Amino acid sequence: MFPSLLSYTGEFNIVIDCNNAGVLAEFYSKLLGWEWTRPRANGWAAVASPTGMVFAFPEVEEYSL
Repeated sequence: MFPSLLSYTGEFNIVIDCNNAGVLAEFYSKLLGWEWTRPRANGWAAVASPTGMVFAFPEVEEYSL
């Protein structure tokens, strides 16, 4: 069976494609209380947890929902 992510103690990162990296980084920063570690630059933004987990948001030119 697969281990539960809730009991996972290692570090991992998540990358979420989007059309506006700044908006998503600001949203997740406020939602999770994480630090906005990479301001929107070159089409990327990121937030990080106190334990080092990172949500990165690359802007994809033709992204749509």
